Amino acid sequence: MLIKEEGFRPLFYDIIRIGDSMRDVNAELFSWLAMNSTTDEFLEEVTSIIERENNEWLLTKIDTELREHMEVVKELLTTCTPDEEAELNGLITNITLKLGILRNVVDSYQDNQNLADELEQDPDEVKVVFAKNQFGNVMALKQFEDVKSYGDDKYQDLLSLLDRLLNGDTDFNQEKQRPLRSSDKLKGIYELKAYQIRLIYMREGEYTVVIGACVKKDDNDLRYRSSLENMKKKSAKYRQNVQNGKLDMEQELKESKELVESLTAGYAKR
Repeated sequence: MLIKEEGFRPLFYDIIRIGDSMRDVNAELFSWLAMNSTTDEFLEEVTSIIERENNEWLLTKIDTELREHMEVVKELLTTCTPDEEAELNGLITNITLKLGILRNVVDSYQDNQNLADELEQDPDEVKVVFAKNQFGNVMALKQFEDVKSYGDDKYQDLLSLLDRLLNGDTDFNQEKQRPLRSSDKLKGIYELKAYQIRLIYMREGEYTVVIGACVKKDDNDLRYRSSLENMKKKSAKYRQNVQNGKLDMEQELKESKELVESLTAGYAKR
């Protein structure tokens, strides 16, 4: 790559897990990763950075270095050959995408902190409802049944996630809970995770709206994102009615409580 001629020093980023004593090395490693990784790899790595204690500084470092590299590439464009121009323009596109991902990760982290503050309340004050379709049927009900078809262990995992949500027991990190911000279409969606099990919800004011559940059987993120986008789209009218006060929310909460009792009947809490 041409950019290497401008001082890039690619290193083995296996040592990125070294602690703060290697901050400068870590920063350079992640900067290199930012320039050479795929966008999915970059998203995974920067998300893990911000969730490690005292590592917000590293994201700032990456942001600064990305912008500096952008200026280098733009300068190269003024003297490059036609054959080199396409590669340089590709680098600019890559850097621009990753700057956007970086901004979304930071925004998501701040959203998490705000949501954590909102949900740190008495369980009696947590208001969870289940999104319904235009016919008044609970959208997630079939999905709960689908999870149950994979066996009691997976269904029990899903019920444990639901219990955590109902009790405001939220642990905001990549392994257990995270906002989904890899694209604008997923903005506002949160997932609770337990191995392959996912409980999907959104926030509408003081209400937490469950919009789906699933077993994520593989790492096909494209198929998973498509499923999430569909959940968000299908729940839009219900969520809008919640937000605009067009529903009898006392009745909705009552029905949701009855649904939870039905879903958990015969299953002991873990």
